[in-house]
Amino acid sequence: MNHLPPQYREPLLRSFSRLPHWVTDLQPTWSDFDHPSEYHGLLHTNRVMMHVLLLGHAGGMDDNLVRRAYCAAVIHDQARRHDGWCTQHGAWSRETKLPRWTERFLNAGITGDELELIGDAVEFHSKNDLPGEHPAFATMALLKDADALDRFRLGPGELDPRYLRHGHTRAFIPFAMTLVERYWEVERIEVLLEQGFCT
Repeated sequence: MNHLPPQYREPLLRSFSRLPHWVTDLQPTWSDFDHPSEYHGLLHTNRVMMHVLLLGHAGGMDDNLVRRAYCAAVIHDQARRHDGWCTQHGAWSRETKLPRWTERFLNAGITGDELELIGDAVEFHSKNDLPGEHPAFATMALLKDADALDRFRLGPGELDPRYLRHGHTRAFIPFAMTLVERYWEVERIEVLLEQGFCT
């Protein structure tokens, strides 16, 4: 975990000494993706899921918010049809993937009311931001920052820090770059966490 921001390293080590069951219970597979690409498929999704956990815990965010954003990360790109610019794939994932994952999300501790917030976050991760006062804004903002941190998979200049929504996200940029460089092909979140925490 040498590449994690020093100010967050010890608290994160404590937070991740024991993972909640839903972290691994909500593991997607390649078959969940309509367009299972290297750039928007399982490998990308696992890194976004990891960034949600790191940013959420480092930012002292509410556990329920982190869990909602994690669920949103699981399905956010599953309905993509191609790797190009697309503002509709979030809505497609909300429409087709959220119903398929609802039971698993409920088993992970998500409430029925939270499903709507997850759906909003997924839909708007590929659109302009929801208004700040919207009930799903915090979930969407955490998902969008986690997704943005993985833009290094597209090239070295693809992440523009000006678009990040949380001040502490910038501190995780070196870690995000290292994660892409060293752990591109990890297909399970718990393996990625184990390897990422040993960098």
